Amino acid sequence: MKLVTVVLLLVVVLYVVTSVNAQGRRPPRPPGTSPGRPRPRPTTRRTTVRTTRRSTGRTTRRTTGRTTRRTTGRSTRRSTRRTTRRTTGRTTRRSTRRTTRRTTGRTTRRSTRRTTRRTTGRTTRRSTRRTTRRTTRRTTRRTTSRPSCNEVCTDDFQPVCGTVVRDGRIINCNFSNQCNLDNHSCQRREVWTSTRGNCAQKSSNRDCA
Repeated sequence: MKLVTVVLLLVVVLYVVTSVNAQGRRPPRPPGTSPGRPRPRPTTRRTTVRTTRRSTGRTTRRTTGRTTRRTTGRSTRRSTRRTTRRTTGRTTRRSTRRTTRRTTGRTTRRSTRRTTRRTTGRTTRRSTRRTTRRTTRRTTRRTTSRPSCNEVCTDDFQPVCGTVVRDGRIINCNFSNQCNLDNHSCQRREVWTSTRGNCAQKSSNRDCA
């Protein structure tokens, strides 16, 4: 725009100078001409106006084209960038969400399966072990050959001192014979040792019952 203004000013100055020079150099009237007839106008004005219009039009077109191109380019770039950012942002968000959902879903499924397997395996093992132990104990108790503990003893009096360790205490009890000691040991499921004769120090009747 500054360039256009300077050109216009130069053109106007040239036009003014040319007009002044033309008026100052008017030729004298020929002797046969009448003063009332209009003189022919000089063609300088027309030429100047035409030149000015052409120059101004060209300059204006050039500057307008350049300005329009710059403005259009800038606006296009800005709008393109905005559109690209929006589109890229939306696409990135969608793809990120999808990827996150897929990854999270897969990870959750895997971890859930692993945890379920571990928990189920542990619970199954524990319950199996407990059931096996209980069943084994019951079966062992049932199938183990127990002594009848009902052996018929004679009335022979052959005193025997039976000794057993119970809860960290030594218990001594008197029995009429070895058969009664064996029956008592079988019923209490304890291992008694026997010596001939009565005990030197007998325990209470409650311990010997």
